[in-house]
Amino acid sequence: MERLRFAARDPGGANVLAAWARTHPLPHALTADAWTMERATPRFEGLGLPVRQFDSSGLDALRAAWAADPATILVTGTSHYEPFESVLWEIAREAGVPSLALLDTWGNVAARFTRSRPDAVGALDASQVAELLDGGFELKQILLAGHPWLREMKAKRPAAAPAGRTNEVRVLFVSEAIASDVASGFNRPFGFDEFDAFALVHAAAGDAARGGCAVDLQIRLHPYEDPAAFAVRLREVSHEPGVRVAIADSSQPPHVQVEQADLVCGMTSILLIEAMVLGRPVISVQPGLLRENTFEPAVRGWTDTLVDPGAARARCAELMTDPNARRELLLRHQGMADGLCGDSTAVEDWLRANSRAWSAA
Repeated sequence: MERLRFAARDPGGANVLAAWARTHPLPHALTADAWTMERATPRFEGLGLPVRQFDSSGLDALRAAWAADPATILVTGTSHYEPFESVLWEIAREAGVPSLALLDTWGNVAARFTRSRPDAVGALDASQVAELLDGGFELKQILLAGHPWLREMKAKRPAAAPAGRTNEVRVLFVSEAIASDVASGFNRPFGFDEFDAFALVHAAAGDAARGGCAVDLQIRLHPYEDPAAFAVRLREVSHEPGVRVAIADSSQPPHVQVEQADLVCGMTSILLIEAMVLGRPVISVQPGLLRENTFEPAVRGWTDTLVDPGAARARCAELMTDPNARRELLLRHQGMADGLCGDSTAVEDWLRANSRAWSAA
């Protein structure tokens, strides 16, 4: 019997794989399992798949694990951190097993394929196809797969937009592990880090509060961030009357916190894109940006990246206090939500071409 193996080390990649699996029942002659690392494991819950979790010290054991429990098809996420999926692509190639990797974001694409490459890669859109071609992939290796997770998010989109409140507002700040990424060499300097961006949003919240709008400012930390370390930095921020600040419960699904927000601020996280698809106004805050803007929705004009600190503070305060400004921003998001969330048969077509069980179903 053929076996399809999903594999992901990070939540973003796992979300894409799990969302695709939820909407594509497998043929009876094809079984499936999932190989993960710790932060990706919960994303596969509820799928009914056997899940095997590895840690960074166990990556050398991947070859032995595969030899003892092989698969006939490999579909993975991607990551620019320490190798996991890239090791599995090597193993699959040595075993003559076809491999496909699905991208979940636009950033750091080249870095995801420095060690090795899969047989095929799923691009988000036509611009990413061009980037993959420039990076050495052949056109026949690239599928236009869209974003299964965002398609699922759009289907769950709340019917009503946030209430047009003027005297109180809930703001969700979506953080990222930028400082540690840069320090460890996983990313080039941006000119700011996550705390710089938060401090600016917090200052804007103070301005909004002084204008008569109470602000509930929630912080959604990235899975790779240390809550204790962020809490220490948080104590360096001066108290702003009328602004309530709290680190959001990481055990709660992030989309629930997005749906409770009137405004979502962050830097480049995929969660910002999810928030746009869920019908929440989103702005990217990157004060003092020194390099290219990696937040693709802003590059495409679907929202803005605020770079100048003074202008960014004023714009954030405006969005907190003015429901009409938030509604105008929502209108700009619509093009992205429509473009990324269309139906795609590319992954299913690839499986049909590489699986006797799938093609016979």
